[in-house]
Order: sequence, then structure tokens, then C-alpha cells
Amino acid sequence: MRGKSKILLLLLLVFVVLGIAGLALLIPFSASTELSDYEYRVSTLRANWYLLANGYRHKYGGVRITLTSEAQSGYRHTGKGDMVFQSVSAVREGDYLDLRVQYDPVQIANYESGKVSGSYTRDLYMYLCLAMQGDNPEAALCYERADEQIARERWLTGETARVVRYGETGWRLVGRVHAQSCVGQIQCGGITTAGYCSNDSTKSCTDPGECGFGNTCIGGGQSRCDTSLNPINCKSLTDKAQCETQGYVRNCALGCNTSAENFCSWGGSGYFFGSSVLAKVEISAAFQKAVRMNIVSAAGAKEIWSDFLSHWQSFTRLRVTDGTIERASDIAWKYGLRGCDSLHLAAAMFWQETLGMQVFFAAFDRDLQRVSRLTGLEVWLPD
Repeated sequence: MRGKSKILLLLLLVFVVLGIAGLALLIPFSASTELSDYEYRVSTLRANWYLLANGYRHKYGGVRITLTSEAQSGYRHTGKGDMVFQSVSAVREGDYLDLRVQYDPVQIANYESGKVSGSYTRDLYMYLCLAMQGDNPEAALCYERADEQIARERWLTGETARVVRYGETGWRLVGRVHAQSCVGQIQCGGITTAGYCSNDSTKSCTDPGECGFGNTCIGGGQSRCDTSLNPINCKSLTDKAQCETQGYVRNCALGCNTSAENFCSWGGSGYFFGSSVLAKVEISAAFQKAVRMNIVSAAGAKEIWSDFLSHWQSFTRLRVTDGTIERASDIAWKYGLRGCDSLHLAAAMFWQETLGMQVFFAAFDRDLQRVSRLTGLEVWLPD
């Protein structure tokens, strides 16, 4: 990153260029509850991102989630005395996947207080993976894919899935901009039989030759705790209170580290999100065209549109000025881009010049990505 400030703000410019092909990738998610005090919330956009990233998009036409207090017959997390803290069952109903998700009130309280490690988002990704794999799901693989998706979302705040009390408000897609965030990495650790070099305890080895001349490999073949394993990015803790109370290894679901250190700290750089005002018009038109072409249902499009509108105010909305139009015209002529794409790119370039800091440009069109690099922007791509 470039900039003169000692504490640089990483500015992420999100230009959402949604076309009909993009809308075809979205399937509707809906949530209901059988609990009297709690409800389940899910972000359709972020849940679709997970499905798309893992090749699950075409398995079902939609997902319905029901929050219940009754223990389910599928995957279970149990405690002492076989108490079922959380569980799930998955049934195919026509083109839909019906998930019944159970959380015991004790587990809900544990998540709210940070007493245990984990999140509703990670659980949802785990459950979707188990359902998509069919008759012989691999739980370890599903946890791995859930963690990979959470790592992709490290630039977002908020959660894909939440269990909240009735009347509670919250973000579903992205949160408002924070000047600071939770930084660091919780070193949960894991048991390994690999040794470590005498000159560098962080370097694993099985043979002394791996450690360099005159050094030895210590502990090879013996079980030990490797604190570099099973790390948790502190950015998953989205507010200051969580950052200051949950950055400890005792909150790791897996791990062997016994350190009493709080590995997380509140500070560093947050993210700003911006978009040309033109994006709102494009998205609205694209949703309605998708409904007319039967790519998405009217109800599904309405839900996604409402999700977008609920976060639009948190974006820096870049106006289309005479200067933007002039630059966009030059870009279109020089690089052969479409008119709207040229306007988005021109707005991003003006924003970067005004800020004097690096802007990241999000686009899924390869030509637009190529030209944005040529004009001095960094391209943001999901992992």
C-alpha cells in the first residue's frame, strides 16, 4: 500500500457490476423460527458466495432454514451426559434444501458471551457442506471449507448467519465503516510429531539437514504442541468488546496452546466501501430483467434487492460529474470498454487520486480487471 500516514487505511472500492449471468448464480435463502425469543437471519448474497466458491451452486434451487429447539437426527455437537448443544437435519423437498437447525439455549448464551469459540456463520457453512456432499459427508473437510470461506470474508464485517433476539437490529451484508478493527492472530496450536530447528523454533523439521549447518532437529517423532497450527484471524471479532475479551486460546475450538496472552488488539486499519451511483440503477434493472426471464423468482429478487438497499447508505457513493464522463470517454476509446464499465473505472481513478491512497477495484469481467490494472488500480479478487 502507498500513503504518507503512519496508520494507513486500507480502502476497498466495491463496484458491483451485476449482469444477468451473475444473477443466475444466486439462489434464494429464507429463514424462519420455532423459538419464542430468537430468530435466524441469513445473508442471501454471502451464502451464495460460499455455494459458488465450493461448486455447490447447482445442487438446489433454494434453501429454507428453520431454527428449532428440538434436537435433530443429523450432525450433532454434544456435551456432558450426551446433551445436544446444536444439531441439524437436511431434507430435500422438491428443488429446495430444508435445513432444520437446533441450538440449545445454553449454546446460544455461550456464543453471545464468547465463552466458546465458533460462530453461526461457520456452522451454516458446515451444514451446507454436509448437505451438499450427500450420503457420506466428511465433517473435517466441511470445517476446512467453512474456515476457508471465513478467511475470504476477512474484509467484511458482520456475519452471514446470526441467531438474534426478536427486535435486534444488525447488518447482513457488510457493516458500517470502522476506522479501527481487531488485528492479530490467535495461536490455538495443534499436536504434531514433527520436530523443530534448534536455531528457529518456528521451523518444523524431520531431519537435521533441514535446519542448516551446525543446527539440530529437536523433538522429531515425539508429540508436541505446535503453536503455529490452527490460527484464528482476529478480524473475525468484529467489535472492540469482542476483540478485548475473546482473543485468547481458551476460545479455540481446537488447539493445545496454554498461553494466557490476548493475541488480539483493537487498532489498525478498517475498510471503506465505495461505488459509483450508477451501480444502484444497474442492479435494480438487472434484478427486474432476471425476473422477466425467469432466472430468479420475484420474491427472491425482492429479498436480494432489500439486502442491497439496507447497506447502500454505508457506501461512499461517487457522483458522475463532467470530469468523470470525460475520463470515461477516453478510457472507452483507448481500451474498448463498454460505456458503463468505463464510468465505474473513471470514478475509481478519481477517488484514488483524491484520497492519495491505494484503492482496490472489484470486478468480475476480465477485460475490466485488465484495464483497471493498466490505469493504476489494484484489483480485488475473492480467493
